[in-house]
Amino acid sequence: MGIALRRCAVHGASVGRVRGRIGGIGHIRGRTNTLPLHVEILYNDYNYSGAFAVASLLSMFAVITLVFKKLLEWKTGRKGQVS
Repeated sequence: MGIALRRCAVHGASVGRVRGRIGGIGHIRGRTNTLPLHVEILYNDYNYSGAFAVASLLSMFAVITLVFKKLLEWKTGRKGQVS
């Protein structure tokens, strides 16, 4: 049971953090923000280099999360098993 909970936590963290929650809670400009919303704001303000930099950080975080997930699967010997 403990391993299943750990796997759910890792999966939830990777999916929830990487995708962000656009409009899930609401957005108050200047007070609440997520990285995807920040990219959109920068892009809409014609700050293309800033939007690209933040999007690159978001993409790197996604890759690091996937590498961490694969490392955990390799260490535990469980590849893609649900339970």
